[in-house]
Parts: sequence; C-alpha cells; structure tokens
Amino acid sequence: MLTADAGVAATAVSSFSGYPPESALDFDLSTSWYIANNQCVPGPVSPLECCASQTLSLQLPTARPVSAIVIRGNRGTFADDYDFLTGRLDLLDGNGAVLTSMPIVFSRPDSDWAAVFSPVVANVRTVRFVPGWSENEGGLAELQVFSP
Repeated sequence: MLTADAGVAATAVSSFSGYPPESALDFDLSTSWYIANNQCVPGPVSPLECCASQTLSLQLPTARPVSAIVIRGNRGTFADDYDFLTGRLDLLDGNGAVLTSMPIVFSRPDSDWAAVFSPVVANVRTVRFVPGWSENEGGLAELQVFSP
C-alpha cells in the first residue's frame, strides 16, 4: 500500500480544527479529515451541500504506478450526517497533468468506495479527491492507494 510508504503527505484546502488531512493516512477508521465549517456552498436540497472547492490531496514521494484506491467513510466522531455522497478522484503526474479522472458515488451507509485500475495508472505523483455532494461539511476516514 503506497499510503504506508514514508514521505506520503496529505494536504487539504481546509480542515475542521482537530481533524487534519493526515487523519486520512493514519490507518485508524475512528479518525477522519473533515472540511472546515462554512466552506461548502449550500446546495438546492437541504442539508446537502456542494463542496467542489475543497480538495484532499496525497502527494507521493516519487511517481508510482497505482493499481487501486479505497476510500473509507467516517466511523468515529461525526459518523452520521457528515459523509460525502459523491465526488471525483483525479490521478496526476509530477507536472500536475491529470492522468485519469473518475466520478465517485459513495455506498451507503458507510460511505465507502473502491476502484481497481486495469491496466494500472503509471507515473502517479498526486492523488486528489474532489468532494461533490455531502451531508454538511463532509469528511472521510481513510484514502488508501495501492501499487502492484
């Protein structure tokens, strides 16, 4: 699993105090990264909100092939009513060019999602999660990246 490798760094446009982006890399389903309060644009269907301006990115220390991604929804604090419902996953090269992009629709009730890439996506340097619709300011427990 690439996210277990030394040097992988998590960054986010915003985070709720005490719930940093690094929580998405700690292999602990009871911790989560959450978008900071009032950062999402209210959507037309209350209490859903559109959060595309908020991103969570994992920077890999070197370009690597990616064979699978697993995103795990919140299990600990705020496990209910703060889940992502949709989003987008982008895999970028070292220059920031998008190698592949795909929509995400999270499963319910745990808001998990997984994808296997066949063939693998080569030369990935950044994995970027772009939230779509969420319940309030959403969060996630883990973003796991796998290499062959």
